[in-house]
Amino acid sequence: MGRGALMCCYRGSIEKPPSSAVEKLRAEMDLDLLRKDEWKEYKYELSALRKLCPPAMPVLVKFSKLPVSHLGQCVRRQTRFVIRLNSQMNAYQAIDVLIHEWAHALAWNYSLDKLSKTVSRELFDEVSHDETWGCAYSRVYRIHTTLVKECWDSFLKERFKEDE
Repeated sequence: MGRGALMCCYRGSIEKPPSSAVEKLRAEMDLDLLRKDEWKEYKYELSALRKLCPPAMPVLVKFSKLPVSHLGQCVRRQTRFVIRLNSQMNAYQAIDVLIHEWAHALAWNYSLDKLSKTVSRELFDEVSHDETWGCAYSRVYRIHTTLVKECWDSFLKERFKEDE
C-alpha cells in the first residue's frame, strides 16, 4: 500500500498575537506555567477521544513542522491512522484541528482510499468532507463540548467555594 491514503489536509492560518501583546504577557505572567496548563487540556481531550470515540484502527497523533497554511492532516496507514498537527499552533488551536482530523479517522472508508489515488486534490478535499464526515465531526464535537462543560462546571464550583 505504500505510505497510505491521505484523508485530509486541513488548511487555514495560525493566529498569532501581535508582538506587543506577547511582550506584555511575558512581563505579567509565567508563560511556561500558562503553556503547561493549556496543554493539559489538549492531553485530556486526546485521552477522552481515544476512550469515547475510537476509530476502526488505532490513532497516532504527532506534531510536525508543516507549512503555515497546513494546520493538520489525517493519513490512513496499513494498521493505524496518523494525525499530524502543525507544531506552530497553540494548544487551543491544536484541539480544534484534532477534532477535525479525528472526524476523518472516524469517517474513513475504502472508497476514500481508492478515490484519493484517482481524483484531483480539490475534488478529494470536497468528497472527504461529505455528510459522513459531518456526522463524525458532530459526534467528536459533542464529546468536546461535554468536556468543556465539565471543566467549566468544575471551575465555577471551585470559584464559588472560595467566595463562601
